[in-house]
Amino acid sequence: MNSRKCLVQKHLKHNFIVHAIDGTLGSSAMALMGIGTIMPGLIKEVASRYPPALPFQNQLAVLATICMTGLAPLFGFAVMHKLEGLPKRKPLLFRLVIGQRSVIAGMAVLMFLMPTIGYGAFLACLFAGFVGCAAFNGTIGILWPDIIAREIPAERRGALFGLRTGSGLVLALILLSFVPAITARYPFPINYGLLYVAATVLWFSTAITCSLQKEIPYAPEDLQVRENRREQLTELISIFRSDSGYRRFLVASGCAAFVGMASISLYVMKATQVLGVPENHLQIFTSRMAMAQMLGSACVIPITGLLADRIGYKRMACGGYTLLLASLCCVLVAQTHVLFYASILMAGIASMVLNMAVFNFPLEFAPENRRPSYLGLKSLWDVPFIAVPWIGGWLADNCSYTIVFSLGIMFAVLALSLYIWYVPDPRHRKSTT
Repeated sequence: MNSRKCLVQKHLKHNFIVHAIDGTLGSSAMALMGIGTIMPGLIKEVASRYPPALPFQNQLAVLATICMTGLAPLFGFAVMHKLEGLPKRKPLLFRLVIGQRSVIAGMAVLMFLMPTIGYGAFLACLFAGFVGCAAFNGTIGILWPDIIAREIPAERRGALFGLRTGSGLVLALILLSFVPAITARYPFPINYGLLYVAATVLWFSTAITCSLQKEIPYAPEDLQVRENRREQLTELISIFRSDSGYRRFLVASGCAAFVGMASISLYVMKATQVLGVPENHLQIFTSRMAMAQMLGSACVIPITGLLADRIGYKRMACGGYTLLLASLCCVLVAQTHVLFYASILMAGIASMVLNMAVFNFPLEFAPENRRPSYLGLKSLWDVPFIAVPWIGGWLADNCSYTIVFSLGIMFAVLALSLYIWYVPDPRHRKSTT
């Protein structure tokens, strides 16, 4: 253990910088793809051109998020039992990164082929691409946090997340500022295709930074070798039963998942409907919404990262849900540009803070040699809730946005209450054991 700590300290500066650059490029690439902001505009534009116009546009918009992120745990569980037996995990991570980036490159090419293959085939291929990304994300979502936790001490992770996310959003803001000029010069769908080309270049750049990380191999005695998925499932059940603090965190995160009914995609869809945004201005409007989402986050996230290192992730999660609650109340009554931009700005900051907190909670609860199992349990626990955003989209299509955002407010209050009074602080638990 002492030799590992010496290696961590030796490589800390190098790995901190590499992870920060990797996060900068990855965050900006994800922002250009705009799963919650730009993508709904693209789907709305395609759906409106589809003969006849598709009536379930809100469901399509949130389905993109479900396919990209919600399905990932299912694929991760298929290989989870082998991960804790790998002494070196970076080579596998690198191959997965290349595979995922290749799928995104294919989606960029698909944009340019849309007029040739037709809108129906385009939507089918686009969602197949999202599922393909999820197949790689499932394993990456377990490997990458484990590598981060092994290479970066707990007291520096908040600063790392703040730096990588903040700098990534600044780069994304610079790139998105060119969207109006691209939209004016190039017709649909070439304008969206160019955004995905830029995102693809950034994604492949992260493969280079991934290869530069100095991995600290696991000692043989730290490895947990499981022969099959049944043994792994038994291990996950054992963790759920024995670790009451982590079990409480999972219960709270399950209740919080219902806030996802009021996803950021629906913020954008409501804004385009209420404000009457014309089709030829959809990309400009959604890119501005994306910039509003990032603007506050880029300024606040570096500070919140440093703050998280001091006060812990439980308090950060409480702050994130408080801000998300204010955002939902704002979008519920919004009828003007100012209120819509304010609501999505607050939602963007809240989303970044909550992502940071929820990412690090399992890392602080888990013993080092069982970390992939703890991460895998969290991923598997999230699977039943992947349809929640689709429920929100169905309610928006068939009822009203008022019902969707009112339910979001109700579950946000419940999630905040659980994190305040029910979920223990893992740092406090460690200090008292």
